[in-house]
Amino acid sequence: MSEKLQLKMENAQKLIVTPKLRQALTILQLPAYDLANYLQQEMAANPVLELDRPWEEPAGADPYQEQDALGQEWLEYWFDSPPPVRTNRRDQTTVLPVDRWYALGQDKLQELVLQIRTLTAPIELQELAVILLEQLDCSGFLPYADAELACALGTTEEKITQARQLLQSLEPRGLGCHGLADYLCLELGARGWLRPCWEQALREYLPLLAAGRVAEVAAAIACTPGELQELLDLLQQLPPRPGGELAPGRQNQFVLPDVVVEKNMGVYEIYVNERSVPRLALSPYYLRLLQETQEPEVQCYIEERIRAATWLVRSLEQRRLTLYNVASAIVAGQHDFLEQGLAKMRPLTLAQVAASLDIHESTVSRAVAHKYMQTPRGMYPMRFFFTSGVEDSSGLGLAKEGVQAAIRQLVAEEDATAPWSDQALADLLQKEQGLTISRRTVGKYREEMGILSSRRRKRFQM
Repeated sequence: MSEKLQLKMENAQKLIVTPKLRQALTILQLPAYDLANYLQQEMAANPVLELDRPWEEPAGADPYQEQDALGQEWLEYWFDSPPPVRTNRRDQTTVLPVDRWYALGQDKLQELVLQIRTLTAPIELQELAVILLEQLDCSGFLPYADAELACALGTTEEKITQARQLLQSLEPRGLGCHGLADYLCLELGARGWLRPCWEQALREYLPLLAAGRVAEVAAAIACTPGELQELLDLLQQLPPRPGGELAPGRQNQFVLPDVVVEKNMGVYEIYVNERSVPRLALSPYYLRLLQETQEPEVQCYIEERIRAATWLVRSLEQRRLTLYNVASAIVAGQHDFLEQGLAKMRPLTLAQVAASLDIHESTVSRAVAHKYMQTPRGMYPMRFFFTSGVEDSSGLGLAKEGVQAAIRQLVAEEDATAPWSDQALADLLQKEQGLTISRRTVGKYREEMGILSSRRRKRFQM
């Protein structure tokens, strides 16, 4: 068998991701706020680019710069002057008044320490309470027994109990409880609502109450189901855990809409938000320098930068056009939602929008990624409008959010003493709205909305 080299020609189509194409895809995917930062970096890297300001603010005094003298004095007092202090006669320790904690920007743990320091308890108990504060879990409970803590800290169980009572007197109330039952009893007692049979039910049968087995618990503690129903109604008014404010939560996020939809004269109009994105222009200085210079290297450099700037501007325009087209397809597909609300939201997929615009599905995915649309119904992520659904009698289908809204309405209107089961809800949706939906799907949607099962929704006559 002999081997030899030969030349062969063939036609093939390939998509090569060049740096320019990669930049265009990046620009399409960026939301308004990130795009503004990206363009600032591009202007810093390309001297040919400069900022054009088509919306100049009118000349004159800025009303936000004007502050009355009294308001300015309060600001200076609040932030510039040293905080007022008072002295504790027991230990001569300098403490801060309660109304300064939040103004000083202290986190919640430090606020609790400050609360402990302002109490009139002995210093030994205060220090012990601070140590216990560090042992709390994210819900505010103390997961260790008093005897175990006393052994570990080298103190008595009585002092641990006193320190825990010190924690429980702080705000939020109930910190340092050993569990949910202990916390609920403390809260009910502090409000004057606690009854002996309720305390027994909470301490001995809390899991059964949570499972909705009210009649079984009532028989065990010799009380009526109506009394336990009254207890359950009161528990719904209590915070779910004492340290709910201590748990790390999500910070508020400032959102800029990339697309704005407004209804004028019965017609929905679509605007791509461009005010938050810098308007770019070519620098007249470098354009003049390109005509005047005789140095080939300078000419080559400026021409290269101009080509890069021109491609960037074209990519921005293509992003605007793509966003407008995708938003138009969304408005057309979700017209019933804009008119009637969540209950009439229709199923919509990326593939359907891509087919209607004759573009690739990945382009639609990039266009809606991390972007928001402001509509007369509120501001939503653009991906919110792409959802699955179920078939209905109209043939258009109903989106998952619409089905959930229908389930929520049925549950709100049901007889609380005989709530609908998942199968009954599925039958009602089929009968009243023509929705073809299974019991499993109803249960799945119900759990996603945080609606309890029929057993746990059942109420007993008081």
